[in-house]
Amino acid sequence: MKAQQTHIALSELRLQVEAARIDLESLKAQQVQYLAKARSEVQTVEVGIAQWKANEREFGIYKMWQSFQIFPKLR
Repeated sequence: MKAQQTHIALSELRLQVEAARIDLESLKAQQVQYLAKARSEVQTVEVGIAQWKANEREFGIYKMWQSFQIFPKLR
């Protein structure tokens, strides 16, 4: 009787361990998805910043060119 109860308890523990392992795998997969999404969002922001800097640089060059175009007319 005691051996049967121990066997049943061990079987239940094995099931609980297996369920916990499955939950852990699921959480790992979820974490990988969140990390991939976060990396994608960071990359999008970095691309936006790079584009903004490029536009800012172009605008600065344009303004410089414009000022050189204006100065000869003032002479």
